[in-house]
Amino acid sequence: MASSSSPNGTPNPQAVALAPSVWRQNLLKAALSVIVLAVLFWKLNARDVWAQLEQAALIPLLVAAGLLLAQTALMAWRWQHLGRRIAHLTAANYPDLISHWRILMASLWFSLALPSSLGGDAVRVLMLVQRGIRLSLATRSVVLDRISALAAVVVMILFCIPGLAAVAKSQALTNSLAGLTGLGVVGLAVLLILDRLVVRWRGNRLIDFAAELSINARAIFRMPEIAGAAIVIHTMTALSFYAVAVSTGLGIGLIPVLLIIPPVIFLSALPISISGWGVREGSLIIGLGLFGIDPTAALAASILFGLCSSAVGLAGGIVWLAARKVDKPVGYDN
Repeated sequence: MASSSSPNGTPNPQAVALAPSVWRQNLLKAALSVIVLAVLFWKLNARDVWAQLEQAALIPLLVAAGLLLAQTALMAWRWQHLGRRIAHLTAANYPDLISHWRILMASLWFSLALPSSLGGDAVRVLMLVQRGIRLSLATRSVVLDRISALAAVVVMILFCIPGLAAVAKSQALTNSLAGLTGLGVVGLAVLLILDRLVVRWRGNRLIDFAAELSINARAIFRMPEIAGAAIVIHTMTALSFYAVAVSTGLGIGLIPVLLIIPPVIFLSALPISISGWGVREGSLIIGLGLFGIDPTAALAASILFGLCSSAVGLAGGIVWLAARKVDKPVGYDN
């Protein structure tokens, strides 16, 4: 049986992705991404899209990639800060910010090679465990980090809906977005009271984990700095796409981009495609179309944005290779 880590202690991506069920999920997600992209290229004329890509200015693209790289520092800080809070540990007894950043960058690299962000999250858990944090706590810190990001984008979408509704010609589109966001709100609300709903079933390992997650989530949601960091991170994503829009001469203002990107982030995060490819392009074409942007130009901008994100993932691979020596465990085994 394949080990979950390599001889030098770093995660082995093959061990994370060898299960037959995972391969089936990979194939389904890859199929969706390929089919959606193929249909878009077929309907919009691949030559026209390529012409748009060739005309893109380099400097704004570098700015876009730089913003995505810069936000990783804030993402690492958010993850480390909430992890320390739920662990009730001091800075001396918990992996430092640099360690969290290196782990996060490595996870972005593995997310490019593995089926989805879930693969990168598994790497985050494994590498945190290697630094002396027990598995349950490491898992909860990663899950809560994802939940804090989701909660922030749901709140941002709630503020974006009125602006999008004002320009949307289809009430069905607005209703769909509101319904999807509503499901996110309900899901978060259930999480916050989950420990009280499962009291009678406590004693089961999975139930206990869910209950602890609920308790931790309530603590995290009372931390304004976590919510603020998540909103700034999503805003940096929007600014990065705006830089791509400038590069391609998309002709759209910053405010429309700030309205469009939160729903795109939400939809792209759904575990139904490979790194959001296909879903991101389709949602951006629809969103930008509300503001009169040609679908061909929208597809080209979305592809360039995806490539900028992939470039940050490749940088994560460099960080991972440069830091193969694992930090010494901090001795936490509570």
